[in-house]
Amino acid sequence: MLLDRVSEAFLRPFPHVVIENALEDSFYNDLVRTQPSPSEIILNRPYGPNQRIDLKTGLAISGLHSVWRDFIQYHIGNEFVEKARKVFGFVDKIFPRCQPGVNTPSPVLSKVRGPHLDNPTEVYAGLFYMAQDDDGGNLELYEWNDKPKRFYGKLEVGEECVRLVKTIPYKSNTYVMFLNTERSLHGVTPRKSVKFRRLVNVVGDTDRPLFKIGHNGY
Repeated sequence: MLLDRVSEAFLRPFPHVVIENALEDSFYNDLVRTQPSPSEIILNRPYGPNQRIDLKTGLAISGLHSVWRDFIQYHIGNEFVEKARKVFGFVDKIFPRCQPGVNTPSPVLSKVRGPHLDNPTEVYAGLFYMAQDDDGGNLELYEWNDKPKRFYGKLEVGEECVRLVKTIPYKSNTYVMFLNTERSLHGVTPRKSVKFRRLVNVVGDTDRPLFKIGHNGY
């Protein structure tokens, strides 16, 4: 599904693909029509403004509409993993996740996350965008500059350590996927919105750290 229309893999600043109109319109519209409400994703968990919250894969499969169940099961299945393997060339054993998520409303302009690296046990990370309108929160891809690397929190990186290379708009039916490496610096632009920002997190984990950089934030 989400990788069916991939046409090119970009290498700078790190391996990634961007697929607009990733799904057939009819199927995408079915996903929108049957999508879980924010409360079904949050499940009474406390949250602050502009916070990312995902629904775990197992709960999504057992609790959501059959359209979503089929979508999620495909993206944790062997066929999808092998397509990702063909695009990115990784060899690790994969433990896949597919998690509907939201970013919560933000009454003031703020970033959900600035420049950062993902968990070193992630092999690939994918973000399927389901924008309702101009919800804001574009994806930014960075590269290291010549200043010393500085980390804090969960592999958050100081703004002064990176250089912006590419901005990918948060648009409906758009899929972004990248290989997770010590160069895979990314973040989200500031947003101010009374709405929930919709997305699906598609991740492939492995059983060992793939790189050692920064500190033990994870």
